[in-house]
Parts: sequence; structure tokens; C-alpha cells
Amino acid sequence: MPRKLPIFLLLSLVLTHWVSAQCVYVAQPGPTDGIDAVCHRYPLCGVPAVPCDTTNRAETKHIYASAKQLGGVTRLMRSFVKFDLSAFGKLDPTALPNSAKLDLYYYRAALAGDEHLNTGNNAFYIERVTGDWAEDTIRWQVPVSSGFLRMPNVTKMTGNAHRILVPATSTATEDVTIDMTDMVRFWLEYPDSNFGFRVVLADETTERQVHFCSSDYDVPQYRPRLTVDFPKVVANAGRDTIVCQGRGVRLNASGGASYFWTAVTSGADILSKYDIPTPLLKATKAQTYEVAVSIGSCKSTDQVFIDFGVPRPAEISIPSSDTFLCLGDSLQLEARGGTFFKWSPSHILSNDEVVSPWCKPTETVKVYVATISAGEKCPGIDSVVLDIKRQTDGKLTFHDTTLCKGDSVQFKASGGVFYSWEPKDSVNREDIPDPIAFVRSDTEFIVEIEDVNSCPDYDTIMVRVVESITVDAGPDLEICQGDTVQLSAAGTGIFQWSNSETLSDAFAPNPKAFPLSTTTYGLILSGTGCPGIDSLTITVNPKPTISAEKTEYEVCVGTEVTLAATGTTNFWWNTGESSDKIIVKVDEVNTRKVFRVVGNDGKCTTDTLDIAVITKRCGKPYVIVPKFFSPNGDGVNDYFVVRDIAKYENELIVINKWGDIIYSTKNYDNRWDGAYSGQLVAEDTYMYVVRVLVNEVWEEERGTVTIIRSKK
Repeated sequence: MPRKLPIFLLLSLVLTHWVSAQCVYVAQPGPTDGIDAVCHRYPLCGVPAVPCDTTNRAETKHIYASAKQLGGVTRLMRSFVKFDLSAFGKLDPTALPNSAKLDLYYYRAALAGDEHLNTGNNAFYIERVTGDWAEDTIRWQVPVSSGFLRMPNVTKMTGNAHRILVPATSTATEDVTIDMTDMVRFWLEYPDSNFGFRVVLADETTERQVHFCSSDYDVPQYRPRLTVDFPKVVANAGRDTIVCQGRGVRLNASGGASYFWTAVTSGADILSKYDIPTPLLKATKAQTYEVAVSIGSCKSTDQVFIDFGVPRPAEISIPSSDTFLCLGDSLQLEARGGTFFKWSPSHILSNDEVVSPWCKPTETVKVYVATISAGEKCPGIDSVVLDIKRQTDGKLTFHDTTLCKGDSVQFKASGGVFYSWEPKDSVNREDIPDPIAFVRSDTEFIVEIEDVNSCPDYDTIMVRVVESITVDAGPDLEICQGDTVQLSAAGTGIFQWSNSETLSDAFAPNPKAFPLSTTTYGLILSGTGCPGIDSLTITVNPKPTISAEKTEYEVCVGTEVTLAATGTTNFWWNTGESSDKIIVKVDEVNTRKVFRVVGNDGKCTTDTLDIAVITKRCGKPYVIVPKFFSPNGDGVNDYFVVRDIAKYENELIVINKWGDIIYSTKNYDNRWDGAYSGQLVAEDTYMYVVRVLVNEVWEEERGTVTIIRSKK
């Protein structure tokens, strides 16, 4: 008698679906924890002197996306919804969900007369929100009465992780199920990005709406429901850390919807709570905790070690008791209590790892030192406050200048009570803010400005005396970003260019200029007379920068992919096409093909971008099974040949219509000729099961094959 099909084969699919359904998280929040709101734009908004009602409806039982006509004017409504996924934290990439679906249920008590709005052209978008909001802060715009409350922004990016188009309903009483997989995966991969989503009509110019139940709806089963199916749970108890005596640490677990901490170390300290991801631990000893993370009936555990140490006292000493400094003053500090030192903030210290660094603060600051010796776990810490005396805010509304010989100039300073100018013999009065200077040769003037009970401020003015000379900086120029151009000035004397940081030599008549943006270069030519002054402007045209939403695509072999480039006006692809978008298809399996695009804006040099398309074999079949074969001895198609089966460890079973196994083997060699127990089986259609081992996983394909023996 033929053997019956083993029961494990009959139950394998059922068992597979049962196991995958364990890691399911369902969120259907009620009024106390649901986050949804409706935002209105009424017709009178924006009309001067008329109240503008943009009040949100935080506790409404509705979720609207609407465009209604009121008195010939369109009244728009949009809704905002958020599911709190903060308990998951940042998931391990392998634990991101397989699928996520959102169920919205039509409003069971719709207003009379609205039925015609709920069908037809009422397609709507689910758009990812990118700014924080709360139920009571949503406003369409910012009228005076609502202060700075407003409608949050939504993403402008494309793709189902950011914007999902939901087709129009066909009836007025239609629930919708929306595939939210990409958006939910995005939130769980980047937890700080979850601000929920907005429900808005795809077309707000026609009178249409969708109308669903919110989390405040009276009947719980019709509130918005999010169902997320995870492939597994990966617990993360956080990084091992050390706690010093007198301090606490907050544990930080992630990876699931519920948590439970257990002390692994005997006599461990008590946590603030044991069923939250971030309990507080006031440690008194070294200890280990384990967290059990769950999603549905799936569970994973991880451990974190908290080390413990007792610091030795540290002390900061200073040469004098005066910790009040003027801006620019330095002070040497000294630490005691260890052999290794770490000072902060480091940017005001000569060295932040020595026992006695010099400190030069620019504002009142608290300086810390941590000291530790070899073998110690926790540093001793001390601090001292260094106060900066108020700096006089002196102002000198005068810049370095050049005078012709015999001229005078009046300076102007402000911001203080006391003034002192140097050199005294070159000004008409040295103790006033606005003296007149008589300059016979190049002179640097220094002014000291001091207010009451403050540190003095200083500034300088350089006055040069020269004879008049002739200078030409050259014509204005135009270059591309990143290019260098040589200037060519005419004249005899000493050249001095402004904006010298983008010149090869600020004192040469023909320096090379490499400005990053449009820049005007001033030129002063000094010599035996008054300076010659001229300037030129170099206009910098930006180079085109080609970009693309993605520079690498992984697709199934033979799948068409649209490659799009942006950033300039002209494009050339290595395929010969010259548009910003091209459609490509790669038919080779497991290959990486690069498509190069070159861009040019007609002015500057080109930019190049490579976009790679990587192909893979997708899904089944891993082998190719024929629909029929003809074991009639004519030498053509006499065997049941399964293409590519030799690549894998494999099993083959053939079953007749009564469930009898007529052929079975492991590592099939494509030599079955349609015989059973030495006899040819009848011409008929038979069922087969082919199993191949792919990446340590048995993949299965089932189907039918027909045996035909008649010769034509």
C-alpha cells in the first residue's frame, strides 16, 4: 500500500501562521489615553475685525477630513491622530514590524444630510506630522486669542513612510483598513519622529468628506485601532554603567510594549518601579538586573550590570581669595585629592588634565575638577565659581583710516564715564570721548573706556598719512564656485586688499582669489601720497549639485525602477537619455549595475552622481517545476525535470488524487520516469511537494504535474 502524506506536512502552514501571530501589538486607545483632534477653518478666517473661530475639537467623537459648503464658502476640516509607541524605544533593525494596519470605522451616528458627502470622490491622505502638538493646541492659524498655538507641519517627503493615499469609499457606511507598515516602521526606527499623522482630503476643492469614530467614541470597538505584527522581540536593557555613591541612575530598556525587571544579584537595591522601561535605581552596591520585554506572547530578555564606587574627596585651591576677574585676566587653579585630573569647561583652561592649569574665563563660570587615582572607580568632584566683573561696553564708532598729510580727524567713542587716549600729544584733549587728532605720520591711537565699578574696555584706531596716488583694481569678474581667478591691479606703490582670507597674497597687485561666495575686494594703494582706493566684485556662480532621493535600490530582477535626479537644469545619463528621470530594468540576477548621471547648468562645470541598482531573486520559485512531462520512450521530455533543484539539498513527494504517495526521494536527481513500484502510472494529473533548503530554511512549493504518454 502507498504511504499516506505525513501529518507534519499537512499542518506546516497552519503552524507557521500560528507562530507568527504571537508577536502582535494592538492599540485601540480610549478617551483617557487617545490623542486625536479635529481642526477647523471657518469661512470668516482672515476677515479683518471679524472673529475667526479656529478652535480645535479635542474631545470630539469624530475624525473628519471635510470640505463643506456654508453660504457658498468652503469650510475645511482636518484631523490629527497619534498612537503612543514610546514604550518600544528604538527597536533592533531585525525586530522592526512585518506589517502594521490601521482600522478606521465610519461614524455610526452621522449627521442627517451628510450621507452624500461620504462617498465618491473622497479619497484622503494619511500624512506624517513632523512637529509636536497636543489636543488643545491645534489651530488652523494664529489668531490673537490663541497666542502661538497653530497647526503642526507635515512632511513633504514621498513614500508610504510619509504619505499614504487612501482610495475613495464606495458607500456612506464603509470602514477602511490602511497599510501603515512603512510609517510605523519609520516611527519605531526613529522614535523621536513619532508625532502621529494628519487625515486630510486629497482634493479640498470639492464638497466631500470622510467621517470616522475617534478615541472618544462611546462604543470602544469602533475607536481607531492599530495592529502591528512583529517578527520577534529583541530586548535591550541598556549599556552597562557605573554609579558613584550618593547618585542614582535611570535604567533604560527598549524593544517591546511591556517590561518587567528582575534582580539577578542577591540583595540588589530596590527599583522605583519594576514594570516600566526606565526605572530609577539608587545604588549602594554593584548589581545586575534583567529585563523581560514582551510583545503579545513573544518575550525576550537582556541584562545590564551596574557597577558601584565610593569617590575620594577633591578640593580646588586658588592663589588668592579673589575670584572676581576682569575679562582677559588669567588665574592659576590647583587640585588636590588624586593623581589624575579632569577639569571643565576645558575651552577656558590651558590644559584640562594637569594638577594646576591656567584658567582664562570669558564670562562668569563654575569650574569643576574630577580627581581620581589608579584603582578607584569614582572621581572626587569639587567646583569653584569665577565671577567676571562687568565689562565696560565701550564703543568706538570710527575705523582705521588714511589721511592726506596735514588733515585732521575727529574720533567718537561711547559707553563709559572715563576716557583716556594715547598718544596724548596727538589729540586736542585726551580725557573726552570725541577728541580731534592731528596726524603728521602713521599713528596707532588707543582709547581706554571705563564705566563705574566695571573693567575697562580698550580699542585702537590706525591712522595712516600718505600722498595721493592712482590705482585700478581691474574689472569685475564672474567665476564658478570653487574656481580660482588671478586679479590684476594697476598702480605703483604698496597694495593692500580687503577680504584677504580668500586671497593668496593680500599685498600683491595680482593675487589669486578663491572666494566661496560673491565678494567685493577693496584695494588701497599706498605710496608717497594719499592712498589710491578702488574695488572689484567677483560674482560666484554656484556649481550644480546633483542629488537623488536614493543612490542605491535593491529590487527584484526584471523590476522597473524610476531613477530621478535634481539640482540643475541639464542631465545626461550613461543610458543615452537626457531627462531628469529615467526608467531602468535589470534582468541579470544578483548583479549591481551603476547608472551615472551628469548635470550642467550651462555656466559652471558639471556634477556627477552614481545610482546603483542591485537585483535579487524575489520570492518563489527557487526551482522551476514543469506543468507536464511525457515518459513515452521517445527521448523527449521523458523525465520529470525540476530546474535548479540540484543547487539545494532537497526532497520530492508525488501524490495521486486519492492521497497516495507514488514517488518520494531526497536529493532528487531529475530521473523519475512516471513509474511506481516498477509499473508506469496512468496518464493523469498528480500533486507534488518540492522542498529545498535555502539559507538554512526549508522553502516549499506545491503544485500539479500532468503525465502525457500519447505520441503525436
